[in-house]
Amino acid sequence: MLTGTQPQSAEGSREDAPTPTTPAASSGARRASPSAATAAPDGTTIVAKQRRTAFAKMTRSITKGPRLLGRRIKHFLKDELYIDVSYKKAPPKLVTKELAMLEVLSVYHRWLRGVQAVLSIAVFILSLLSIGTSAFLVNCTIFVISQAATLVITKTYQVKAQYSGLTNVLFEGRNIFTSPYFLHMVAEIVLWNIQTPPFVLFAKRYFELLNYFIFLRLYSVVVYLNNAVYVYRTFCRGMSAISDLSLSTTFLIRTGVLRHKTRVAATVAIWTWLTVGCLFARAQEISLGDGLWFSFQSLATLGYGDITPSTLAGRAVAFIAWVASYAIMAFLMIALYSLLQASDRSHNMQALMECHDLIHSLRSRSARVIQLAWKLHKARRVRPHAPSWKQKAYTVAISWVLTHMIAALRRTRQRLNHAARSLQETNVNPLTGLSAFQYNTYLHTTHKAARQLQRVKDVDRVYLALRERDVPASSLSRRDIESIIILPGDSLEAVETAFPATPVSSGGTSAAAAAEMAQWKEKVTLLEHKCARLTEVLEAMSAVAETHPPSMAMSQL
Repeated sequence: MLTGTQPQSAEGSREDAPTPTTPAASSGARRASPSAATAAPDGTTIVAKQRRTAFAKMTRSITKGPRLLGRRIKHFLKDELYIDVSYKKAPPKLVTKELAMLEVLSVYHRWLRGVQAVLSIAVFILSLLSIGTSAFLVNCTIFVISQAATLVITKTYQVKAQYSGLTNVLFEGRNIFTSPYFLHMVAEIVLWNIQTPPFVLFAKRYFELLNYFIFLRLYSVVVYLNNAVYVYRTFCRGMSAISDLSLSTTFLIRTGVLRHKTRVAATVAIWTWLTVGCLFARAQEISLGDGLWFSFQSLATLGYGDITPSTLAGRAVAFIAWVASYAIMAFLMIALYSLLQASDRSHNMQALMECHDLIHSLRSRSARVIQLAWKLHKARRVRPHAPSWKQKAYTVAISWVLTHMIAALRRTRQRLNHAARSLQETNVNPLTGLSAFQYNTYLHTTHKAARQLQRVKDVDRVYLALRERDVPASSLSRRDIESIIILPGDSLEAVETAFPATPVSSGGTSAAAAAEMAQWKEKVTLLEHKCARLTEVLEAMSAVAETHPPSMAMSQL
């Protein structure tokens, strides 16, 4: 018998969605207050759910997203990678902390790439000042800056190994040496150490050439632009993960070339011209104006010959200018081709106008051929007397003109077919690679083939069923069964890919409408007659033994 306070507690517990637990299981459950626990007659302890405070509700709402992310990561690892992960290794607070840390690392990564870009510009400017007595001091400064850039690169790839998803975000202990970008880091470090050493004891002439390749470090500027424009933005990284499209440096170059052709071409050409001019002036120890003039000649592939490289360093710069000139020329030709290339709409409009002119020309040429053929027929008619030489010459002339007119008519038809085939489909489905017309044609052909196959199966099943029955209907041949099931206009032949011809109304008069109605009545009468015959056959089959008629759901009688 429960006390007076127990019904109130039980009622309150029912309102709070009680969870019945056994005494053995309730020991590990959350501890409840004495006023929230009641005892049922069967000995089960009913524990009421505690009400959360406002702070607890706010905390639960804030951490709901990370907790759901933790569950998704666990299911992905367990179902796809067969790695069992316990929630004890990834509590919600840890996931929230990891996500916040990854965003901070993304900002840090962009800042490191910016520092590397500034150092590359500074090193390139210093390499142009390595002349005469200042070469030793400049080379030492470049060496110190290069080592600082090496530390920046190492830290950059350490950050990249953490936020690029190398390992699970739920675990610590990420190692840069196990990163898939380790070889990229080594390549960058090697590139940043290609320079003339401060102390050169032998082959100084050849070691001085290494400073002419310091301009390759300017790639850091492009990498920084890629990070600042795409990689740094959370939206771009999310779309990259969804579309499986890497936000690499080549992606920035492709989009820049597609969207800003003039700006990219002008910037690359000017910077290449200035770089080659400064390098050649330093290598040949001439004025900057002469170096820029030689750079213009080399990049424009003119080669007047008034300034020629005479030193080993100057020839190395000339080789660099030769490679750069080919790259710029190729880029300009591609940009010019894409600018002059007509779009699909322009091409289709021009093709339609050409087809229109060819159709009119084809009509006039066809009429002319018919007229000449009739004249030739009249000239070659048998007459009672022998034709004169004038009539023979007239016949030969008409024959010659008719031959050329027929050849011109054939060429016009060929041009018309070629122009019709040149029409380009503008709406192409990226998933199927087919245009709307091609996709509809494919669906129509597939549906027609499926319907024809179903009808063949229906005829075969009825024919085989009749052969096994000792009834008068078994004397029917397969052709008779086809005539019963298949309509007169249909056939069981191979399906062609062409669309059926669309019937065209011949004026819409009352007589045509009456004739059409009469044809439909005849078809309906014939269909009813065949259905009656098929019913008789099925009844005869059912009289002998219990059978199941074939499915004709897809035959569309």
